[in-house]
Amino acid sequence: MSENSEIAEIFNRIADSLEILDENRFKIRAYRNASRNISELTENITDLSERGLLPNIPGVGKDLTIKIQEYLEAGRIKYYEE
Repeated sequence: MSENSEIAEIFNRIADSLEILDENRFKIRAYRNASRNISELTENITDLSERGLLPNIPGVGKDLTIKIQEYLEAGRIKYYEE
């Protein structure tokens, strides 16, 4: 599984968890949108990160950029594991 697919799946699972917890629908939508857009990327997310282009992915703001970078550096996202 590519890093793009792995991150997209994690964001989708976070959205699922947030739905179960009845969290803010805008936050859920943000994770779903980011997941979809990451899965549709034609370029490897690591390459985008190295060039500082993660915020250029539609739906990926500051918070999700930090989570993506955490995954790329540590192989995990603490927020997801919690």
